[in-house]
Amino acid sequence: MKTLTLSLLIALSAASVAQDPWPMERQDRWGTGRAIMGPDPATITTPWVFKSFEANLVSHGPALAANGRGYVNSWVDNATRKFDQASGDLLGIYITNSWGQSSPAIGLDGEYYAATVGPNSETGKIYRMNPDTMLPDWSWNTYTRKLNDWESCSPTVGPDGHVLIGSSQGYVYKLHRTAGMPIWTITHLGGVYKTVVFTRDDSKIIVCHGNSVSAFEYATGWHVWTRALNAAPGAAAVAPNGLVILGSANGNVYGLDPNNGNPVWFFVAGGGTPSAPAFSPDGAVTYLTSLDHRLYALRTSDGANLWTWLAAEELRESPSVDTIGRIYFATRGATIHCINPDGSGRWAYPMVYESRGSISIGPDNTLYVPNGLLRIIRQQATSYAIKNLVMERGTLVSGGVGELGESDNSSVKLSGPAYRSNLLPIIQVVLSTDTLFAKPTKFSFMLETRADTTGLLQVTELFNYTMNRWDQVDSRPTTLSDNPITINVNAGAADYQDAAGSLKARLLYRLNGPSSGRNAFVWIDQAKYTQVVPRFEI
Repeated sequence: MKTLTLSLLIALSAASVAQDPWPMERQDRWGTGRAIMGPDPATITTPWVFKSFEANLVSHGPALAANGRGYVNSWVDNATRKFDQASGDLLGIYITNSWGQSSPAIGLDGEYYAATVGPNSETGKIYRMNPDTMLPDWSWNTYTRKLNDWESCSPTVGPDGHVLIGSSQGYVYKLHRTAGMPIWTITHLGGVYKTVVFTRDDSKIIVCHGNSVSAFEYATGWHVWTRALNAAPGAAAVAPNGLVILGSANGNVYGLDPNNGNPVWFFVAGGGTPSAPAFSPDGAVTYLTSLDHRLYALRTSDGANLWTWLAAEELRESPSVDTIGRIYFATRGATIHCINPDGSGRWAYPMVYESRGSISIGPDNTLYVPNGLLRIIRQQATSYAIKNLVMERGTLVSGGVGELGESDNSSVKLSGPAYRSNLLPIIQVVLSTDTLFAKPTKFSFMLETRADTTGLLQVTELFNYTMNRWDQVDSRPTTLSDNPITINVNAGAADYQDAAGSLKARLLYRLNGPSSGRNAFVWIDQAKYTQVVPRFEI
């Protein structure tokens, strides 16, 4: 059942890949399906689509590295890609031999592993990719052929950096991370279409194959136990308490002892449960999707059903959980859902294409949704610097838009004449920017100014594109020291942006008392649009 094909093992650092926010399918080698880092919960906003990353049929979520890179595979164009998490820009591409129907996995030295499946007679491979050159260091033929549009084995990186991959031909390979040759090979299994996971002590691996689930020693590949399920197993995950939890095609859900495979608990769902579970931040709750349209919340210790949430369509893919316990998944009919830890729905949004793999979660709570394209969905507000400064009255003495980004005493200096009337502004300047997105649900305008006199009135206006007018949003006397203000726009925020995404503010300075008889000077230390939350539109 096991053949040893490489006798020399090189001792490697036991450093964990956990510093990467989402280094492999379902986040870690145990299949936890939960983010390990996230932002202050108070900063999480309503979601919005930052970018639809152009790739030809992305079915599984990307691997996300700590250095800001992401790696994703795609189907029709047989490609593995590198992209920038912050901008969503494509950084590199390599054309593989066949379809990329799985998630990549990041290794201990920043390399990554990408697997392919053969759509017909071709057989799949696994590649060790150099992320700098986007060329393979080595590849190994796994003999994997496509089963269907959903199930495919992703690589798993072990604690010593070696990589595991299953095959439709009934093999599991432990491949040497640098040599690319098998350290051992497990054979004569049923088809292995589910990602291999580790027990929590890393001594054993859990393999779902045929109609069974088995455990093997990681060091040697020797068989430890097998549990027959009498139905195709779902993908397994190992809970923080050590239980091996998996569903099956007949709806039976098992909590198994990792040492001997004996059932600790048993639950029956209303439909098949082919996907892997995910776990709450404290590990006490197991979340599992089912073809009966339900998300089940089970108590991890004994399998008790705590609550269920019913969708309109079948749920085929694994859920993903963020650091505050919110659960994310997409239905087969392409609606993405966010569910609160108590089982109440938080938000849902219909997308265009069917989702076939689980969602990856970035360190800022960005969702990377494999939905034909790779949808990058932010849950943090964004900011925009001023791009244009136009003087309508007064004089620009010094500086420009580059001085407006930060509160750093690097300022734009303006001057106005010594008017005797307070009817007309002596200084009038328009500050505008162009955003990537139309119709925000809310935004703020941040401003920090001072003047050489307290005898001016500073009026702030925003241009209302819907009504084609300037709306006054703030008015106050000038101060001699920097005076920071933040103007929050919530209701009707979309009225202040045009179809092209422009936002426009205007500052007016009028006399606020007797004229001093000399020119007045104003300094703008900072001006920018912050806390911009675009509307959730695909």
